[in-house]
Amino acid sequence: AACTQAIAVPLIADAQALGAVLVALPPSVQAFGDSELVAGIADLAAESLANERRLALTHAEARRDALTGLANKRAFDEHLAKVLRDPSSEASRISLVILDLDDFKQVNDREGHLAGDDVLRAVGRILMRVVRADDEVFRIGGEEFALVVEGPSAAAVQVPDRVRNALAQSRPGRSLPTGSTGPWRSSASPPSCPTPPTRRPSGRTSRTA
Repeated sequence: AACTQAIAVPLIADAQALGAVLVALPPSVQAFGDSELVAGIADLAAESLANERRLALTHAEARRDALTGLANKRAFDEHLAKVLRDPSSEASRISLVILDLDDFKQVNDREGHLAGDDVLRAVGRILMRVVRADDEVFRIGGEEFALVVEGPSAAAVQVPDRVRNALAQSRPGRSLPTGSTGPWRSSASPPSCPTPPTRRPSGRTSRTA
């Protein structure tokens, strides 16, 4: 539609363009636009958008492991609590696979912590590659990782083998540690939280409902 006057002001905060405010006056409105008023509204809107972005980034960073880029223990706790409360049939039945890297301390002692960090990053990439799109991967401790697999338990049974095979085959430069895995399964009526992990003499980590 035609307009007699239009005022456009960019939304800028922290030297970044976030959008624009456009005020258009149709011919039926017998008035002149106040550019200073529009600019003031744009400044307020830009600051509000910038604050929301900063809050969202802070929330995401607090739940992200800085070394591997995976979701961290805090995100794991929140996600597990969420899926256990979900009444839908798929989410109410989940499997939790815990991966512990065997003899990881020896990597740090023998080659240094930088080498250990490289191993953890490599393992994180491998885990992201072998899981399904709907599965979630977390780093929950120094060399401990968790995979939350929703749906029938048959889908989770294959995960430990896929992970171990991928670790064994992905050794282009530095040898990666082997991994011990253990399952924890939830039925449609799960407990409020899983019981603490139990260490077995074999080094396998398991969780039981």
